[in-house]
Amino acid sequence: MTERELKLLLDARALKQVQVHYAVMSQGYMIVADGKALETGKGERREFKT
Repeated sequence: MTERELKLLLDARALKQVQVHYAVMSQGYMIVADGKALETGKGERREFKT
């Protein structure tokens, strides 16, 4: 799921659950919405440092 898809689902109130997980390997955070991790356009997991 990309950021654009996440925003559309949030606007439509179609998400049941959104979680923020600590990514140990990258020492950052990742967003998981309804069991799917947020991804980049290339299909890699999107991770945030702060």
